[in-house]
Amino acid sequence: MRITLLFSVIPFLLLSQENKEHPFKGDFDLGLSYYKNIETTFLLTNEGSLRYKAGKYEIRFTNKLALLSKLGEEEMINHGEQKIKWNLKKKNLDLFISSAHLYDIKQSIKKRFTNEFGINFILKKNFESGVGFLNEDETSLENFQKNINRISGKLNYTTNIGKRIIINSKNDYRPNIEKFGDFAFDTELDFEIKINIYWSIKIENELKYTSYPATGIPEINYVGINKISYEFWW
Repeated sequence: MRITLLFSVIPFLLLSQENKEHPFKGDFDLGLSYYKNIETTFLLTNEGSLRYKAGKYEIRFTNKLALLSKLGEEEMINHGEQKIKWNLKKKNLDLFISSAHLYDIKQSIKKRFTNEFGINFILKKNFESGVGFLNEDETSLENFQKNINRISGKLNYTTNIGKRIIINSKNDYRPNIEKFGDFAFDTELDFEIKINIYWSIKIENELKYTSYPATGIPEINYVGINKISYEFWW
């Protein structure tokens, strides 16, 4: 009788821990990435994030890595991004400041530093739009440098199918302030299947368009990632 009661109570205890607001929360993802631009490439990917929340304030650090040697070639393809973001959330408004470092050989980017600030508007429970201003300081693999100021327009939507499936749609439009014909547009569609409160399977699809890509790089690039994710908090 006691054993039966114990196993009956455990799921409710775990659920209460998940729903409880924790100051620290993070996740760790490991997956296989399918990348299509000049050629088709498969990459092993790793992504981790850690968030700290205190009242209306939130700070999050994210680290993304993809690394795999192409078969039959000595060249090592790699991609990485480190980002820190600060938020102040109040009612239906979300003020943010972020700073990021990116390197991506596939896109001929040796290094890019991006600083952005802006505001997001929560229009409905699962619907969000926002506007930001950002500066990109980029160095190509050929050591060409450029500094661009952009406007960022965001439109995101999240919906649930039952209790275990989550669908996220993210769209980001970033035109050059001085030359609107120079713009980047990213659209992303993600599916998350919850296994339990800690583990989930994620299927992410991202289409990137750049109006002025580096020489030899196509305007449209597609990334597909299948990964397993572990979430933790304390």
